[in-house]
Amino acid sequence: MAPKTPKQTQKLLKFDATRSPSKQANEETSNVSEAALGTNVTTDSSEILTAIRALKDDFVARFDGLLNAMQGLKADVKAITVRVTGAEDRISTNQDDITSLLADNTAMKATIKELAVKVDDLENRSRRSNLRLVGIPEAFDQVKKDLAALSIPSLRYGVAHPATLLITYKGKRHTFDAVRTAEDFVKELRGQQHGECG
Repeated sequence: MAPKTPKQTQKLLKFDATRSPSKQANEETSNVSEAALGTNVTTDSSEILTAIRALKDDFVARFDGLLNAMQGLKADVKAITVRVTGAEDRISTNQDDITSLLADNTAMKATIKELAVKVDDLENRSRRSNLRLVGIPEAFDQVKKDLAALSIPSLRYGVAHPATLLITYKGKRHTFDAVRTAEDFVKELRGQQHGECG
Protein backbone atom coordinates (compact mmCIF):
# COMPACT_ATOMS: atom_id res chain seq x y z
CA MET A 1 0.00 0.00 0.00
CA ALA A 2 1.29 3.43 -0.99
CA PRO A 3 2.09 5.84 1.86
CA LYS A 4 -0.47 8.51 2.48
CA THR A 5 0.23 12.18 2.20
CA PRO A 6 -0.39 14.50 5.16
CA LYS A 7 -3.62 15.85 3.57
CA GLN A 8 -5.04 12.33 3.31
CA THR A 9 -4.14 11.70 6.94
CA GLN A 10 -5.94 14.86 8.08
CA LYS A 11 -9.11 13.85 6.23
CA LEU A 12 -9.08 10.55 8.03
CA LEU A 13 -8.78 12.21 11.42
CA LYS A 14 -11.89 14.38 10.97
CA PHE A 15 -14.78 13.35 13.14
CA ASP A 16 -17.56 11.58 11.39
CA ALA A 17 -20.96 11.97 13.27
CA THR A 18 -22.72 9.31 11.32
CA ARG A 19 -20.59 6.51 12.67
CA SER A 20 -20.91 4.87 15.99
CA PRO A 21 -18.54 5.96 18.76
CA SER A 22 -16.90 2.54 19.09
CA LYS A 23 -16.48 2.25 15.37
CA GLN A 24 -15.21 5.75 15.26
CA ALA A 25 -12.74 5.05 18.09
CA ASN A 26 -11.41 2.02 16.24
CA GLU A 27 -11.10 4.02 13.08
CA GLU A 28 -9.39 6.85 14.95
CA THR A 29 -6.89 4.42 16.45
CA SER A 30 -6.19 3.00 13.03
CA ASN A 31 -6.09 6.53 11.62
CA VAL A 32 -3.65 7.64 14.33
CA SER A 33 -1.39 4.68 13.60
CA GLU A 34 -1.64 5.51 9.90
CA ALA A 35 -0.88 9.15 10.71
CA ALA A 36 2.16 8.09 12.69
CA LEU A 37 3.22 5.93 9.77
CA GLY A 38 2.65 8.85 7.44
CA THR A 39 4.83 11.06 9.64
CA ASN A 40 7.48 8.38 9.63
CA VAL A 41 7.09 8.07 5.88
CA THR A 42 7.34 11.86 5.57
CA THR A 43 10.39 11.87 7.82
CA ASP A 44 11.89 8.99 5.83
CA SER A 45 11.14 10.81 2.57
CA SER A 46 12.83 13.98 3.76
CA GLU A 47 15.84 11.95 4.91
CA ILE A 48 15.94 10.21 1.53
CA LEU A 49 15.72 13.56 -0.23
CA THR A 50 18.51 14.90 1.96
CA ALA A 51 20.62 11.83 1.19
CA ILE A 52 19.88 12.19 -2.53
CA ARG A 53 20.88 15.86 -2.41
CA ALA A 54 24.08 14.95 -0.55
CA LEU A 55 24.84 12.27 -3.17
CA LYS A 56 24.10 14.76 -5.91
CA ASP A 57 26.46 17.33 -4.38
CA ASP A 58 29.15 14.65 -3.93
CA PHE A 59 28.65 13.44 -7.52
CA VAL A 60 28.85 17.03 -8.87
CA ALA A 61 32.07 17.66 -6.91
CA ARG A 62 33.62 14.42 -8.13
CA PHE A 63 32.41 15.02 -11.68
CA ASP A 64 33.91 18.53 -11.62
CA GLY A 65 37.21 17.02 -10.43
CA LEU A 66 37.01 14.46 -13.21
CA LEU A 67 36.32 17.19 -15.79
CA ASN A 68 39.28 19.23 -14.48
CA ALA A 69 41.51 16.15 -14.68
CA MET A 70 40.31 15.48 -18.25
CA GLN A 71 41.03 19.07 -19.24
CA GLY A 72 44.52 18.73 -17.75
CA LEU A 73 45.01 15.52 -19.74
CA LYS A 74 43.81 17.28 -22.89
CA ALA A 75 46.36 20.05 -22.31
CA ASP A 76 49.11 17.47 -21.69
CA VAL A 77 48.15 15.53 -24.83
CA LYS A 78 48.13 18.77 -26.84
CA ALA A 79 51.60 19.71 -25.51
CA ILE A 80 52.92 16.22 -26.27
CA THR A 81 51.40 16.40 -29.75
CA VAL A 82 53.22 19.68 -30.38
CA ARG A 83 56.51 18.16 -29.12
CA VAL A 84 56.07 14.99 -31.20
CA THR A 85 55.27 17.05 -34.30
CA GLY A 86 58.41 19.14 -33.71
CA ALA A 87 60.47 15.98 -33.19
CA GLU A 88 59.08 14.44 -36.38
CA ASP A 89 59.96 17.62 -38.29
CA ARG A 90 63.54 17.56 -36.92
CA ILE A 91 63.87 13.85 -37.72
CA SER A 92 62.65 14.44 -41.27
CA THR A 93 65.10 17.33 -41.70
CA ASN A 94 67.94 15.20 -40.31
CA GLN A 95 67.07 12.35 -42.66
CA ASP A 96 67.16 14.75 -45.62
CA ASP A 97 70.51 16.11 -44.41
CA ILE A 98 71.89 12.58 -44.00
CA THR A 99 70.80 11.66 -47.52
CA SER A 100 72.52 14.78 -48.87
CA LEU A 101 75.66 14.09 -46.84
CA LEU A 102 75.79 10.49 -48.05
CA ALA A 103 75.63 11.68 -51.65
CA ASP A 104 78.38 14.24 -50.95
CA ASN A 105 80.44 11.55 -49.20
CA THR A 106 80.14 9.22 -52.20
CA ALA A 107 81.24 12.03 -54.55
CA MET A 108 84.16 12.88 -52.26
CA LYS A 109 85.25 9.24 -52.12
CA ALA A 110 85.35 9.14 -55.92
CA THR A 111 87.34 12.40 -56.01
CA ILE A 112 89.76 11.11 -53.37
CA LYS A 113 90.27 7.92 -55.36
CA GLU A 114 91.04 9.92 -58.51
CA LEU A 115 93.42 12.19 -56.60
CA ALA A 116 95.18 9.19 -55.04
CA VAL A 117 95.78 7.76 -58.51
CA LYS A 118 97.13 11.13 -59.70
CA VAL A 119 99.42 11.48 -56.66
CA ASP A 120 100.74 7.95 -57.22
CA ASP A 121 101.42 8.79 -60.87
CA LEU A 122 103.19 12.04 -59.90
CA GLU A 123 105.33 10.23 -57.31
CA ASN A 124 106.31 7.64 -59.89
CA ARG A 125 107.15 10.35 -62.43
CA SER A 126 109.25 12.24 -59.88
CA ARG A 127 111.23 9.08 -59.10
CA ARG A 128 112.06 8.52 -62.77
CA SER A 129 114.90 11.02 -62.57
CA ASN A 130 116.39 8.91 -59.76
CA LEU A 131 116.62 5.79 -61.89
CA ARG A 132 119.98 4.20 -62.53
CA LEU A 133 120.07 2.68 -65.95
CA VAL A 134 122.41 -0.27 -66.38
CA GLY A 135 123.57 -1.64 -69.71
CA ILE A 136 122.92 1.54 -71.69
CA PRO A 137 126.13 3.00 -73.12
CA GLU A 138 127.18 6.31 -71.60
CA ALA A 139 128.27 9.28 -73.63
CA PHE A 140 131.93 8.92 -72.64
CA ASP A 141 132.22 5.13 -73.30
CA GLN A 142 134.01 5.59 -76.64
CA VAL A 143 136.30 8.23 -75.16
CA LYS A 144 137.24 5.89 -72.29
CA LYS A 145 138.08 3.11 -74.80
CA ASP A 146 140.24 5.52 -76.78
CA LEU A 147 142.08 6.58 -73.59
CA ALA A 148 142.67 2.95 -72.62
CA ALA A 149 144.14 2.27 -76.09
CA LEU A 150 146.68 5.09 -75.67
CA SER A 151 148.63 3.23 -72.92
CA ILE A 152 150.11 6.39 -71.40
CA PRO A 153 151.45 5.58 -67.87
CA SER A 154 150.79 9.05 -66.37
CA LEU A 155 147.20 9.13 -67.74
CA ARG A 156 144.31 8.53 -65.33
CA TYR A 157 140.62 8.98 -66.07
CA GLY A 158 137.12 8.32 -64.69
CA VAL A 159 133.51 9.46 -64.93
CA ALA A 160 131.88 11.53 -62.23
CA HIS A 161 128.11 11.48 -62.26
CA PRO A 162 126.21 13.01 -63.88
CA ALA A 163 128.22 12.66 -67.11
CA THR A 164 131.44 14.44 -66.28
CA LEU A 165 134.70 12.94 -67.55
CA LEU A 166 137.76 13.54 -65.35
CA ILE A 167 141.22 13.06 -66.91
CA THR A 168 144.48 13.52 -65.05
CA TYR A 169 147.53 13.82 -67.30
CA LYS A 170 151.01 14.77 -66.08
CA GLY A 171 149.58 15.84 -62.69
CA LYS A 172 147.07 18.22 -64.24
CA ARG A 173 143.36 17.52 -63.91
CA HIS A 174 141.03 18.14 -66.86
CA THR A 175 137.18 18.12 -66.63
CA PHE A 176 134.90 17.53 -69.62
CA ASP A 177 131.10 17.87 -69.70
CA ALA A 178 130.73 17.44 -73.45
CA VAL A 179 131.82 14.42 -75.48
CA ARG A 180 133.12 16.61 -78.33
CA THR A 181 135.68 18.44 -76.17
CA ALA A 182 136.78 15.14 -74.58
CA GLU A 183 137.34 13.61 -78.05
CA ASP A 184 139.37 16.65 -79.07
CA PHE A 185 141.57 16.22 -75.97
CA VAL A 186 142.05 12.51 -76.80
CA LYS A 187 143.10 13.46 -80.38
CA GLU A 188 145.59 15.91 -78.94
CA LEU A 189 147.02 13.20 -76.68
CA ARG A 190 147.32 10.85 -79.65
CA GLY A 191 149.15 13.50 -81.59
CA GLN A 192 151.56 14.03 -78.69
CA GLN A 193 152.08 10.28 -78.36
CA HIS A 194 152.78 9.90 -82.07
CA GLY A 195 155.10 12.94 -81.95
CA GLU A 196 157.09 11.37 -79.12
CA CYS A 197 157.24 8.03 -80.94
CA GLY A 198 158.20 9.43 -84.33
